[in-house]
Amino acid sequence: CKKDIKSGIVCLIATYEGKSSIAIGVTNDVYGMISILSDGKVDAVKSKISVNLSALKSDSSRRDQYVANNTLDTVNFPTADLVIKSIPDLPWPIPVSGNASFHIIADLTIRDVTKEIVWSTNVEFGEVIRGTSKANFQFEKFDLKIPKVFVVLSVDNDIRLQIDFEATINEQ
Repeated sequence: CKKDIKSGIVCLIATYEGKSSIAIGVTNDVYGMISILSDGKVDAVKSKISVNLSALKSDSSRRDQYVANNTLDTVNFPTADLVIKSIPDLPWPIPVSGNASFHIIADLTIRDVTKEIVWSTNVEFGEVIRGTSKANFQFEKFDLKIPKVFVVLSVDNDIRLQIDFEATINEQ
């Protein structure tokens, strides 16, 4: 079975004059699928999700431009790619209704650095599967420089990722 994925959010916690606020970059330019074999294990070869980083938008176009050009270098690395390796506590077979929480273990590539990330996932099963997967890490995990210019304020060393998704099951 395959799940088609549809949207993504990136959160950065920014501090200005001692006050914290959240800078949220959002994109709907997220595509890919998770392929699950008949035994409930992930087919990692076919399970990839890509996020178009150059499409991330926040409430500040200047900040977006700075982060795209300097932190993420989207000219050379336009996507963040997620290769799903396993979903060890996924209910199997996939229920036709109800809710579940589980972890997704995946290799995330940002720029030219790939690291394993564990995503906490909550889903509601039905004809369409709806859910949210969240992960967080520090900038240095992916050799990213913390933005330090006025247009992006000062940024805490924490990146929070969230993928809100709607998925359909396609049996093949």
